[in-house]
Amino acid sequence: MTLYVSATPDVTERLPFPIGGIAVSAYPEDAGWDVTFGQLGFRLHATKDTPYRRETDQVQKQQFDTSDEAGEQSLSSWWLRSQSSWHMGAGIRWYEPGSEPDTKDRFADSCGVDVWTVGQLALLRSCVKLGPFTGPNYMSTMRKAGVDGYLHTYNNNVGFRADGVLGPYAGTGGSGVTQPAISVGKAWLGFSGGVNRYDVETNVTTFPLTSAVPCRAWWVKSRLIVAAGPALYEVSPTATGVLQTVGTLLYTHQDAAWVWSDVDEAPGAVLAAGRGAAESAIFRFSVENDTTGQPKLTGASQVAKMPPGEQVHTMRTYLGAYIVLGTTSGLRVGAINAAGDVQYGPLTFTTTNPVVSLAFRDRFVYALASRCQPDGTTGCARVDLSAPVGSTGRYAWAWDATTGGTDDATSICLYGNKDRVVMSAGDYWYVQTTNVPVASGWVLGGNIRFRTAEMKAFRFARLNSEVNDGSITLTTIAADGSEHRVYSYNTQDATTSDVGIQIPGRPTNQHLAFRITLTAKLPVGQPSLSPHVTGFAVKAVPAATRMRLVQFPVSLFDFEVGRAGQRYGVEGGALARMLALEALEDSATPVSVRHLASGDAFVGIIESTTFSSAAPPDRSQSGFGGVGLVTVRKL
Repeated sequence: MTLYVSATPDVTERLPFPIGGIAVSAYPEDAGWDVTFGQLGFRLHATKDTPYRRETDQVQKQQFDTSDEAGEQSLSSWWLRSQSSWHMGAGIRWYEPGSEPDTKDRFADSCGVDVWTVGQLALLRSCVKLGPFTGPNYMSTMRKAGVDGYLHTYNNNVGFRADGVLGPYAGTGGSGVTQPAISVGKAWLGFSGGVNRYDVETNVTTFPLTSAVPCRAWWVKSRLIVAAGPALYEVSPTATGVLQTVGTLLYTHQDAAWVWSDVDEAPGAVLAAGRGAAESAIFRFSVENDTTGQPKLTGASQVAKMPPGEQVHTMRTYLGAYIVLGTTSGLRVGAINAAGDVQYGPLTFTTTNPVVSLAFRDRFVYALASRCQPDGTTGCARVDLSAPVGSTGRYAWAWDATTGGTDDATSICLYGNKDRVVMSAGDYWYVQTTNVPVASGWVLGGNIRFRTAEMKAFRFARLNSEVNDGSITLTTIAADGSEHRVYSYNTQDATTSDVGIQIPGRPTNQHLAFRITLTAKLPVGQPSLSPHVTGFAVKAVPAATRMRLVQFPVSLFDFEVGRAGQRYGVEGGALARMLALEALEDSATPVSVRHLASGDAFVGIIESTTFSSAAPPDRSQSGFGGVGLVTVRKL
């Protein structure tokens, strides 16, 4: 097939197809016509009833509002996009709640902002930095004598901490202490020389298990499970001696470099996740009754394998129904059944450093990772397990508490039964306050484009909010990433009025995103109320390229008189020229148009043609004929 390069049409081009016959030959181009369409020339016949007319084509069409969002497109002159809650979490690029339901009540990203109260944005509570204690530091949720707190281990020490309670600490008998495993009133601590047992009430450490291989312990289904290298053991809590002698070997992975990352329980099984040089997988140890009717753990069976290159660093189960995996790629949420079968979902969010520790409270899971926050600091994300995002297999999430530093993360827990996060990283640990907001935080909304690629003029924005002696700043982000301040609200400002959107040099945009920044009352670090936002709206009008329609009333007779007074034509010529115009209309072919009276010349498409004949021809125009109305769309 021969291919031809297409060029932009200009007014000198001929028609791309022959109209042939008398429509051209009997009415030559140089006859002095008022208007020409390609090679077709005509005299104008403008009257009161058939005027020459130029108009702008309609850009907005009248339509019924069928959006799920009340009022979204019901205004006659404005396009409106609004948001009144952010509790469905981060991760969207476009905010289209009417046409894309999975974007409703969601946003693109955030930092330092609590999005989990329906209908409200507020600042997160800040964290107090404690230490240094030679790391790594590990924390586990614990209550002592009815007091909420957490167990803290570092180097070779362990102790209970709470507000106003600082230990005392006891020695662990060796270095390399790992995450504590909490049982009733006790903690099991794997370390470089075995496993020790810490009595929280008496602050006494005993050393029941020894090992030449560093160990880590878990307490699941009232069983003590211990990992030593690639081997996994079940040990009686009353046993003493060498681990490999007094423990029951459950499974040894064939990869000598295998590390058991975590152990937790399913309704009818124990699950163990690990990672090696080539792969990462989850194994099940089913609970069955032995010959005496006592429950025991059976041999290992692999129930899940991670994608190539992705390794599990932490695994927790929750409420007998969920399994949460912290991996080198981010966080996955899955389902478990009574038999311990595992079905994990896609990545709810991604990180560049592994998610190393998980904690649960109510409907939330908190996931800790190093340098994961938008500002590059170490901290956690919060995931709402009660809020799946459509049928994607993902869950609502947002970045949460931060350490404010960049040390490597080690563990996260909740402060007893309270909703306060405790995180450890490097030689420090961080305890969330009860009523001191972070200095500032922001939420970035998804791009607003009104489900069309046409340009828009974004005119006004509105925030419904309470400043609470702080400040709130609204910023817009253009397609090139440039940010422009729309307005900063302080205590004296009314936050229920529209404010203008002005972007220098960019009166129209295909899409815009908006950042809402909350700043706490000064001085920062003191108990105070956070500013909060309860609603946001933006108004725009379409700014699509306007299309001009030009209507030419033309004379269509067999015989015509040119502008120079010369007579042209042939019988049947009017019909031939009318059919040639209709052929141009049918083909929608761009054609050069010249209006000699005004000097206007352009390329257009014939949108419509009409023909009417209401009177017999006069002495200068004989035969069949009438007046044609040719409407052309300028390109």
